[in-house]
Amino acid sequence: ADDTASGRRLCRPNLAKALAFATDWHAAYLEAAPIVRRQLNQAIFKKIYIDDVQHVTSELEGPFETLL
Repeated sequence: ADDTASGRRLCRPNLAKALAFATDWHAAYLEAAPIVRRQLNQAIFKKIYIDDVQHVTSELEGPFETLL
């Protein structure tokens, strides 16, 4: 029971931070350093495809595929 309460205390602030960050991905991406942009891309996208006429499609990573 103690571990569950401790987990909830950690989960709520982390979830709040994640949701605040996720409210404006575009701004976060633009402000991020190149290494962080790469990490964001890797966290969100499984694959990104660009064809010969610059048409872009993608496969999302698990959590984002479920949410989006």
